[in-house]
Amino acid sequence: MSSHQEIINALTLFYEQVTKQLSLSQMKQSPAEGWNIDTTAAGLGGKNEAVIALLQHIPYLENVDKEEGENKLVIWEDTAALDWRAGKECMMEDTNPLPAHCAYLTEGSFRDGYALILDTERGTLTEYSTVGRSLTMDYDEMEAMPDSEKWRGHRTLPAAELLGLWTTMYARLIKMLVPDVSILGITGVVRARVLFANEAEEAASETGALEEWHPSDEELQEFAKGVKSDAARQFKIDKRCHVADVYNSYLRHGWPDHFDKEACTVEVMDLEEKMVAKETEFERTKRSKKQ
Repeated sequence: MSSHQEIINALTLFYEQVTKQLSLSQMKQSPAEGWNIDTTAAGLGGKNEAVIALLQHIPYLENVDKEEGENKLVIWEDTAALDWRAGKECMMEDTNPLPAHCAYLTEGSFRDGYALILDTERGTLTEYSTVGRSLTMDYDEMEAMPDSEKWRGHRTLPAAELLGLWTTMYARLIKMLVPDVSILGITGVVRARVLFANEAEEAASETGALEEWHPSDEELQEFAKGVKSDAARQFKIDKRCHVADVYNSYLRHGWPDHFDKEACTVEVMDLEEKMVAKETEFERTKRSKKQ
């Protein structure tokens, strides 16, 4: 299991990778004496000294654009980092309170996101998903548990191992953070080159040089297989091609060693705006057909 210093180091490396991507966040390291955290704030009442000490010394993310400071700082798919320095309410702690030796590091920005639970006694992180994305036990068995205990049925790994895995998936562009061009109140969204979790983690172990990716017609048809309507099938294909365009843009702009983040951001934002326009039109057409 991971020591407290190993957790701090692993979280630092992960946040460095997050901010290297097309993220609107910046990392702040703790001062030597630790952050000034209000231990009586919502969500921290009753936490033990080990939890407070760790939260005082981990790095935190801030929004680069101060005018958008209230936007949720997305670090993973539908997952936002918590900032315990701010004294804001943690909704997960309200609905699913944790033991004194545990604390949330993230919360879902939408229902599919993860609430990462840090256990300071065991040095582990748990990928708690309210929709059961990372269950390690039978779903009915978990549902029978009290709400405050359901998180124990989700995948748990040494904290440094899990953070290292997430870091590598960003470094290998298996996941890619892009700016949010909608009005969702978040700093970004994640585009996934490999969709299924087990396949994504296998891809993270690869070590070869990254190469441009241009999905073949066969690959795209297989990806959209089973979708009944022509419009929905084409939209799904468009989304897959969009992910490839984002990935190739990263590579063209020098990822990883000579990355021109500013130029890549301009190009990817244009791609995102076009994709959002397609999605808006697809949803509008779908609604009109139902009327």
